[in-house]
Amino acid sequence: ARSPVFAAMFEHEMEERKRNRVDITDVDHEVLREMLRFIYTDRAPNLDKMADDLLAAADK
Repeated sequence: ARSPVFAAMFEHEMEERKRNRVDITDVDHEVLREMLRFIYTDRAPNLDKMADDLLAAADK
């Protein structure tokens, strides 16, 4: 995983590893999708439209 946070969730005995699933309920799904797109492709085509929301999500 390119995200050290996501990597840690699945490398250690955390609930996410046991369930093989991460539930993220406090971020809008479009913002999360854009954040993951950036993490894995280094591209954020909608940055101008959701910069504030992406920054808030990244700070969690």
